[in-house]
Amino acid sequence: MPDAPTITEVHIARLAELAREQREDDDRTCVEWVTESGETVKGFGLLRIPEVGVVRCTMEAGMVFQVHVHEFCSEWLVVYSGALEVTLWENGLEVFPVAVGEAFKVWPGQRHRVLALQETGIIGVTIPCEEGYPLGPHHSGQAVGVPGQDSGGACGPREAAQPQ
Repeated sequence: MPDAPTITEVHIARLAELAREQREDDDRTCVEWVTESGETVKGFGLLRIPEVGVVRCTMEAGMVFQVHVHEFCSEWLVVYSGALEVTLWENGLEVFPVAVGEAFKVWPGQRHRVLALQETGIIGVTIPCEEGYPLGPHHSGQAVGVPGQDSGGACGPREAAQPQ
């Protein structure tokens, strides 16, 4: 099982508080992703610097982020409400539940998909910040801070990467 980051209930409570403070009508921080079934998940960028990208989103029960890979970045999924299931294709197929107050780390290059088991609030973090995370074409596999590779972007539909 991948390493679990050390995150306390205080950290989770503060992240949830920050997430609720984000205005949902602020198009400057809005991004949308298309799920496996064609539904839209709306997210909001909380932080974007070359060292780290942070996004908040809420997935409805049954929504699935398609299989994808972050080639150059680690990704943490922190659940502040609801529950997820993360599937990895590393040593065969492995499925990991992630509950409120828990975080899951996906290492660079790991194929994974995310399923919301119920309506779920998530803080997603990439280190270093991945191009488009959180405000451009998501899951591009490029790190920011490289001239000519950071596309940025405003609110609008984003296609998730196709399975490898």
